[in-house]
Amino acid sequence: MTIDSETISLRNKARNEAATIGELIEEAASHTESVAVDAFWDELRKFLPIKAIPTLPGLTAMSDSESREFGSRLMEFGKFAGTRINETPLEYLEWLADLPLAREFRRYLASRRIRSELED
Repeated sequence: MTIDSETISLRNKARNEAATIGELIEEAASHTESVAVDAFWDELRKFLPIKAIPTLPGLTAMSDSESREFGSRLMEFGKFAGTRINETPLEYLEWLADLPLAREFRRYLASRRIRSELED
């Protein structure tokens, strides 16, 4: 990417817009009524391009009810052990999911040998 004054200006504008959205998200998250928070996220998702939602080949996303149930579980290890998953910073969860070891565990568990052992 060429860094010129127009590029810098566009990137600054995008950062400012993202900061405004962040403020709105913080405000929406402060609502105690989960219905209001759910409605906010449902509306926000309409504006996200598909590529903004990361996926892994062969991975099926959790439904909203599954993600709520999963999010209520406690982290069992690491920096946020004992913290509910839905209260753990997303950046930390993304970091965990991106660790090379986590990817290797996924590959290991997907291997035919391990799959056959799990089925027994």
